[in-house]
Amino acid sequence: MRSWSYRIFTLFVFSIAFASLSYSQTKEDYLNKLIVSKSGLNSRLNKGVWLVEINDQTKLHALREAGFNIKRRVSNNLLLVEATKLESANALFLNHWAVNDQWKLSDQLLFGSQWPQELTVQVLDNNLVPDSWKQIGGKTYTVNAKSIKDRPAFLSNSNILYVGIESNNAKTETRVLDMNLNPNRINAIHAQYPTLDGQSIVVSIKEQAFNDTDIDLVGRTVDSDLKSPDLDNHATEMATIIAGAGNSFVTGRGVAKQAKITSSNFENVFPDENTDYKDLNVSVQNHSYGTEIENLYGTKAMGFDQSANDNKQLLHVFSSGNQGEATSESGDYSGIAGYANLTGNFKMAKNVLVVGSVDTVNNVPFFVSVGPAYDGRIKPEVVAYSAVGSSNSAALVSGLTALVQEKYLEMNGVLPTSALVKSVLINTADDIGNAGPDFKTGYGNVNGLKSIEAIASGQHFESTVSQGESQGFNIDLPANVSQLKITLVWNDPAAEVNASKALVNDLDLTVTSDEGTYQPWVLDASASKESLALPAQKGADHTNNIEQVVVDNPAEGSYGITIEGFDVPQGPQSFAITYSYELSDQFVWTSPSAGDNMPYNGETAGYLRWETSFAGTGMLEYSMDNGNTWALIGDNVNLKRERYRWNTEDLIGPAKVRMVINGASYETEIFSLSKTLRSSIGFNCGDSVLLQWSKDPKAQSYQLSSFDEGPYLEYFTTIADTSLVVHKANGITKYSVKPIYENGFLGIGSETFDYDQLGTNCYSNGFVAEIEDDRIKLTAYLALTYGVKEIGFVRLNDTNPWYLNIAVGSLREIVVYDEQPEEGWNEYRAIIKFDNGETLLSEVIRIYYFSTTLAFVFPNPAEADDFLVVYTKDFEGAALKFRLISRTGQLILEESLYSDINDVAIPNIEDGLYLYQIETPEGMASGRIIIQQSR
Repeated sequence: MRSWSYRIFTLFVFSIAFASLSYSQTKEDYLNKLIVSKSGLNSRLNKGVWLVEINDQTKLHALREAGFNIKRRVSNNLLLVEATKLESANALFLNHWAVNDQWKLSDQLLFGSQWPQELTVQVLDNNLVPDSWKQIGGKTYTVNAKSIKDRPAFLSNSNILYVGIESNNAKTETRVLDMNLNPNRINAIHAQYPTLDGQSIVVSIKEQAFNDTDIDLVGRTVDSDLKSPDLDNHATEMATIIAGAGNSFVTGRGVAKQAKITSSNFENVFPDENTDYKDLNVSVQNHSYGTEIENLYGTKAMGFDQSANDNKQLLHVFSSGNQGEATSESGDYSGIAGYANLTGNFKMAKNVLVVGSVDTVNNVPFFVSVGPAYDGRIKPEVVAYSAVGSSNSAALVSGLTALVQEKYLEMNGVLPTSALVKSVLINTADDIGNAGPDFKTGYGNVNGLKSIEAIASGQHFESTVSQGESQGFNIDLPANVSQLKITLVWNDPAAEVNASKALVNDLDLTVTSDEGTYQPWVLDASASKESLALPAQKGADHTNNIEQVVVDNPAEGSYGITIEGFDVPQGPQSFAITYSYELSDQFVWTSPSAGDNMPYNGETAGYLRWETSFAGTGMLEYSMDNGNTWALIGDNVNLKRERYRWNTEDLIGPAKVRMVINGASYETEIFSLSKTLRSSIGFNCGDSVLLQWSKDPKAQSYQLSSFDEGPYLEYFTTIADTSLVVHKANGITKYSVKPIYENGFLGIGSETFDYDQLGTNCYSNGFVAEIEDDRIKLTAYLALTYGVKEIGFVRLNDTNPWYLNIAVGSLREIVVYDEQPEEGWNEYRAIIKFDNGETLLSEVIRIYYFSTTLAFVFPNPAEADDFLVVYTKDFEGAALKFRLISRTGQLILEESLYSDINDVAIPNIEDGLYLYQIETPEGMASGRIIIQQSR
């Protein structure tokens, strides 16, 4: 039995919640709307549906045992139930009332002044739905409100179960790829579990289609009819975070680089069909999108809870949203800035995992959406790194889910239940901020390495419990444990749409030892900003389907874990438990791991990261000679901060770092300190291409890799130089290069480049001609001088040939002058001559030379309604006049010319001979021109 203090607290929370809502009203408000005698509305009595008031001790189990079907929970103490008859003396109820059909309406419609244009309607039987309704998922439809002429008749339809307002238009929530696997210890998984890569897992990405030809994704797509016809960069970025192969660069390396990926269109924001998940072997689906802030348990929330129960091994992972600055306008938390702004009612589901964001130092970005859920449940459940939005964080957790599933499959031969995966991810998350969960970071920042270790060590249980039963488990703790953590998760049955409280089956977790009994964390979910910010306390939780017990500094010995079926109307209920404990005086490096680069992306600075149960400070040092000598990074380093920003400046090569604590030294494995190599193309000719890259001062040689058909980079060659001529006959255009240090250790290298996309010409970077001091200046630009002997310049005019050879040497810009060009057109070509006797011809360029002639007009003859091209000497910007005159002296056209090359539009005039005149500062240029109609 609950204590009187708990009952008073519950009633207080209940009253505060009712007093502050936009649409959640008092009991009297509901009575006035739903009871015919009070409402005065022309609303029909719905026979068999009753509004009942229960006391705090009444359990849902007792109502179902008594034969009452719960249609909807209106509040903690008000329920809508279905029954043929109610006895006024029934001990389960304080009061009961027969209600009209308006009980089917959401609170927004019930208490709102008008209906919107589009309604969301849930039905009992799809076969009884009008053809004009649009099905959007399962038994849910959208209906044009204008088509409803008789609302009472519409609501009295026995096939209609719910009418509400829900957003159905999904939109992605992050547009920038933000890849850093170190804060969540994913890099440590890659180092310590190198064969764990997701290859046996299929991840579905629900949004628009990703680019399956992307260099980091190609070759691992599972085709599906669910795929959107539209490609989107956002989807490609999510796929890269989840399963990128790292072919492009280190920032293209995802969490599970060999996982298979498939696409599902989010035009329908409901879950996919159960058969689709089964046929595609999907065990995790990523949802990095949102709709509007919707604080209600809607049809989508119900749909995803049901999907999780229908597909026991499928985990739906949602981003929390990027509306952190917005304020909810409905529900219990209406008007409370900074809270309850999750984007979409599907994120109110109980059996999914909602992921928020933190930056590299565990701060929640101001724009990221946070909880609680509409009924006070803890949301998001966890957070993960991203400085640009929760889409990326969700994708990272989806990738980690694939690794957790694969590790379990490897050990047990079957996939884990989604409840177990959730319990693992939540239990192993690093608590940040105040002790215990909160409504902004949930149960903490996911820790990839710890989650894999929890599976590897078998620190989990699964079982079932029914009403009034309990299940017990025992664990033995060694001495010197600093903290014990235990997390219970169960996939709860889907609640009724629009229920004021989503929890159906209520389980209780307690932990006992010789030292006493320990209860789970609970948060104050009262509808005020001050209450929502309060630290977690210990007590009984009757709101969440996740419960967590933490015991600090537990004594050595046996600990009992008890799961009680407190109120289980739909049992038996399966559940999962994960436990873990930390030993005192431990220190483990997580970044950099063996083979990592520091900084991770080759930039100027990055974070050293560790995990420790030591308190106090330590001394950080680094070594560039495998530990023979050490140099100071920082003294008096705060150990509990578990990170240190290190600017590596100009340090290059293999390195180690160590932390010295109380005289004991903790060293990392060897990692690299290196900067990104910059690649370029020397020349790109018909049969070969010259690859070039910047020099690494510590490199002994360079390893080139190539990418052909994929799905991964392949070794190409090793070379001591910083350039390599590659023959095009191999058909490969994509390459990357890494420096090789002593003992064969690799640096970060270059991004993978496609030489066909870099636009470098074959030796020649251009050939131009211009008039300079009554002569023609010719300039040839060379991309490089590699193998070039000399360059020749030739004027192609037949009447006055001209030719000149120039030795190139190291020159890349070669200038010559034609001192005696011909009057009028001059054509030139450059000829590159190589040491091996081969030649390379430039394009032909033309330039008009003026000596005594003031202007030149062509074509002649010209066509009416076309253009004349007018070349003139350069008169330093002086305005010229062009006139076109008929044979009879009539002025046909006059136009000002402002440059030395002009297009003059010819009017649609008759065929004939015309005179043109061009008035210049040096006199008049004139001539005849034939103009004719187009033939």
